[in-house]
Amino acid sequence: MEIKNTDSKLEDIWLELNLTDGVSEDVWDRQIQEKLYLSLDNMKNEIINWVRDNTISLAEQFKYVVAFGDYDHFFDEKQLIQGFFAEEASKIENWIISGAKLDLKLNLIKFAFSCKAVDEGDSLKGYVYVSENGKVKHAFAQNES
Repeated sequence: MEIKNTDSKLEDIWLELNLTDGVSEDVWDRQIQEKLYLSLDNMKNEIINWVRDNTISLAEQFKYVVAFGDYDHFFDEKQLIQGFFAEEASKIENWIISGAKLDLKLNLIKFAFSCKAVDEGDSLKGYVYVSENGKVKHAFAQNES
């Protein structure tokens, strides 16, 4: 693949990353580690740390939670939702990379993750903003249902 020259180091890195939909998380992880020296697990841990530190405010964003899409495990009490987030949304294996976007205004790459433990994996999203040097500048999670 031919890489065009740009005015921004971040844009060059973004083009070289060549993150394409439909490939395995392992492929994305290798590509990101080669260019940014940062693993997907590192980014997931940043989200998990944020979730653990913010379970109360995060639970306030949800009227209810369905554990892993199983409606036999439906929680609508805030304390149960908080406990579920602290337990299941804090496991690295429950976070899946769902996309990435170059944000030239912030001069960062925004990585998006979905938590498969909550509802059907489409409600709780996590975001990690990374600099051209592979430094995590910000990470958080939010309800997107």
